[in-house]
Amino acid sequence: MSNRSRTREGSKRRDIVSADVIQLIDGYKRLLLAAKPVDGDDANYKSIIVVFTDLPAAQAKDFFGGILEQIGVASYVDDGLVMGPFYEGNDGTALYNPNFRPFTSPVPFLLMRRAVTYLLEEGRQRHGENLP
Repeated sequence: MSNRSRTREGSKRRDIVSADVIQLIDGYKRLLLAAKPVDGDDANYKSIIVVFTDLPAAQAKDFFGGILEQIGVASYVDDGLVMGPFYEGNDGTALYNPNFRPFTSPVPFLLMRRAVTYLLEEGRQRHGENLP
């Protein structure tokens, strides 16, 4: 894929996601960060799921790609949160089993939770740097 194609694809993803959606996700992100407990191991068990009942499955990949492109990395770097899209046809695989596709859902939703870095380190120890 050429750089020009990647730029058009990224622009298409950003165009699908309105500022209102980004503001909505940011609001839920703030709620998650403020909900008790805010630190310690128990804080790892909190999550928020935002369900998009009106989102057609055919648009879900680009829609969620636009969200992650705009705020996903910043949420991870600045707040330690990960965001994961779940939708029909999502071909993402599980960390430990490349044949298991846990991110498929008949109704599109976005999961937000704290990053649990020990799982990533465990996966790297088992599978090397080439994690799926």
